Amino acid sequence: MHSLDSFRNCQPWHQWLILYLLSLPGIGRRSVIAMLVEILNNQIKPDAIWEWGSAQKSFLILFKNIDKLPKISEIEQFYISTLREAKKSNASVIIMGSEEFPVQLYSCDDPPLVLYVQGDVRLLSKEMVAVVGSRKMTGYGALITKTITRQLVGDAFVIVSGCMYGVDECAHREALSCRGKTVAVLGYGFEHAYPERMRSLRQEILLRGGAVVSEYAPATEPRPGYFVERNRIIAGLSKAVVVTEAAQRSGSHSTAICAAENGRAIFAVPGAITNPYSEGTKWLINQGATLLTSGYEVAEVLGKIPQEEGLRTAPIQGIDDGSLSAAIARFVNEGPATVEQLAAATEVTLKEVLIAVAQMEIRGELVKDGILWYLNQ
Repeated sequence: MHSLDSFRNCQPWHQWLILYLLSLPGIGRRSVIAMLVEILNNQIKPDAIWEWGSAQKSFLILFKNIDKLPKISEIEQFYISTLREAKKSNASVIIMGSEEFPVQLYSCDDPPLVLYVQGDVRLLSKEMVAVVGSRKMTGYGALITKTITRQLVGDAFVIVSGCMYGVDECAHREALSCRGKTVAVLGYGFEHAYPERMRSLRQEILLRGGAVVSEYAPATEPRPGYFVERNRIIAGLSKAVVVTEAAQRSGSHSTAICAAENGRAIFAVPGAITNPYSEGTKWLINQGATLLTSGYEVAEVLGKIPQEEGLRTAPIQGIDDGSLSAAIARFVNEGPATVEQLAAATEVTLKEVLIAVAQMEIRGELVKDGILWYLNQ
C-alpha cells in the first residue's frame, strides 16, 4: 500500500494525468497510484514524465499499453472533454488531489481516483454513516432500517447507501422522509439505472439536496462486478457501516469487510434466529461487529456530540406535553410503531391509543404506513 498523503499536493496536471491513465486499457487504479506517487515524490516535471517513466522497470508494462506518448497539452484536452461529457449529465468530475475530493478516502487501501458527482458535492465532506443490507428485505428489516435511519438523521449524520432495492432503497427513502440528507453510490454511469425504478429515487435524492456518486463515466453500463466495487466507496465515505438485515451470503458483507479493513466502525442489528436474513448480521457480530439496538448508539460509539439534540428530547411542537398525544408523539419520534407497541409504551388500553392516533392523524400530527405510525415532521 502506498501512502496517499503526497496526493494532497497534486497540481492540476497531475489530476489530468490520473484521468488519462485510467482511460487506457489494461491499466488499473493501483498502477496509476504507484506511478503518481513516484512522480510526486521525485518531483518529475510534466515535460519529463514519459522519458522518466520509460526508464522505470516497474512501469514497463504500463507503458506498453500506450501506443503514442501524448503531450501534456493533449492530456489537458482529454480532461476538458471529460468535463464536457460529464456536464451533459449535470455531473462534476472530482479527481484525487482536488480540493473537493473527500478527505476520508485518502485513508483507504483501494480508493477511487475519480468520482462523478451529481448534486451537492459538499455532502461528501460531511459525517456519513452507511446503512446497508439485504435486497430481499423482510417486514422486520424494513422496520429496523427505517427506525435506525431516522435516529441517525436525528444525530445529523448523512445517510449513504447503494441505491438498490431492499435495505438500500428503504434507507434512502427514510432519510428523505425525515428531511435528512442522503448520498447514493452507483455501480454504473448516470445515463443508466438498475433497476429502472431507481432512476426516480435518484431524482428525488437530488431534488432534496442530496448527491449521487459513481466511479464510472456516465455512459458506463451496469455490470455485476461494478456493484461489488462500489461497496468499497460506500465504506470509504462513511465513519461507520450499519448492517440492518443480511443473509449469510450478502453484498453488504463486502461493504462491512471493506469498512473494517479501512478502520471504520461496523454495527450489525440482531434478528430472530428463525430468520435466514439475520444470519449475516449474526455472523458479523460473531466476527466483532458492534451489536446495535438503536441508531443513537452509533453517535455514542463514535464520540459524536449530537448536533440536533432537540430531535431526541424536546416536546413535539403543537402537542400538549402532558397528554397521551404527547407521549405517543415522543415514542414515535424515536421511530415508527404499531398501536400495540404504543399501548405498551404508554400503559393505556388499546382502545385509548386507537382513539388518540385517529385524532392525531386528523390533526396532521401522525401519518400511517401499513400497520406503522410515523410522526408527520
